[in-house]
Amino acid sequence: MIAIAFVLFLSLAMAAVRDQVDYAKIISPIAHCQVLENGEDIYGSVSILQDSLYTSVVNVKLNHIDPGHYVLMFHQNEIEDSNCGSGDDISLFGEDQTELGIQVVVPSPENESQTSSHVNIISESNLIFLYGEDRVIDKSMILHRINEEGERENSGIACCTVRFI
Repeated sequence: MIAIAFVLFLSLAMAAVRDQVDYAKIISPIAHCQVLENGEDIYGSVSILQDSLYTSVVNVKLNHIDPGHYVLMFHQNEIEDSNCGSGDDISLFGEDQTELGIQVVVPSPENESQTSSHVNIISESNLIFLYGEDRVIDKSMILHRINEEGERENSGIACCTVRFI
């Protein structure tokens, strides 16, 4: 009887450890990039963390971002750092982009003199494809502004040289 209880306890303990190890593998940074202004000054950063198989956390930290709705995109090619930053025309990224289905809502600041924005978004997007054959070391990440009609505009934040971790 003691042997059966010991085996049962041991199997439960091993299952708990295995679950913790699997969970530790899932919670991991996926991508990080710095947004440069004029090719050199750090304007901010965009990071993506995978915290489960179906949920990712997008952390957008910028010196300034206009309130509104944005969608996070990846561009297939790395863009020169001199073309990064915020702007009203980021059409240079072309149409060869992958939408991650991550919507970012930047609220209006409580104080109008407040210029920095730090937005944490929890998204129900599955970003596991980044671990597969499509994983690329260098891409560009873009926060495209969404207009009132729900269409993607060419204005937004360009984040170059995305490092997949």
